[in-house]
Amino acid sequence: MDYSGIKTFADDLIGTDDTKYPVAKKLRHANEALRRIHGLIMSTDGGKARYDDDNFTSTPPYVTENIVSGTREIQLLDDGTNDVIKIIAIQVKDSSGTFNDIEVVDIRSPEGRLIRQGNGETGTPTRCVIVGSWVVFDYIPDYSSTGGMKAWVSRGSHPFELADDTEEPGFVEDYHVLIPYWMAYWQGMYLGKRNTNAIRAEITVQEQALVEYYQNLDSDSETRMKTSVDDPR
Repeated sequence: MDYSGIKTFADDLIGTDDTKYPVAKKLRHANEALRRIHGLIMSTDGGKARYDDDNFTSTPPYVTENIVSGTREIQLLDDGTNDVIKIIAIQVKDSSGTFNDIEVVDIRSPEGRLIRQGNGETGTPTRCVIVGSWVVFDYIPDYSSTGGMKAWVSRGSHPFELADDTEEPGFVEDYHVLIPYWMAYWQGMYLGKRNTNAIRAEITVQEQALVEYYQNLDSDSETRMKTSVDDPR
């Protein structure tokens, strides 16, 4: 479902048009719904980085940053355009220009405590801890390298734009309908529409189905316990 269809679907649900539900407000609601659904998928993903918005067609989900001699902390806020939500894996370039994985250590572990405290040793990083948007190396780099660190990341959703009616949400098509449902719910609450409770109940059912879909993507490699939700419709 493209953005034009999403807007029409939302209007149909609550009997509105571009006067009763202005286009600028539709855009704000659509992008807020997109962020909510993106967050739901990310939390379901369990940190495995299986999901990336399909609309990022030219930018893979990694960020490169310079390594600066004498600095062992690097902050990653975005990929140049979109927010970095979570840092998944870190690679460091060696003297031949090849990227090699370094171990990401749990900051709460004894090894993580040693890295946090730092011992002043210099060299090529071999391990790191991640705290929010920060990567902290075990060794203080004694060299500089342009684009010497590559971070594989989960990033924010690709937003809709007012002038583009053809873009589709970057998650599985079966659940695109969640966006107009959220839009209709929020605007329906504002307008005092009677069917908002029914719309909210449908959202609950659809979101549970979305969660189970993304959980089942990994069903071949592990067994997950699923939480059943009574159908409130």
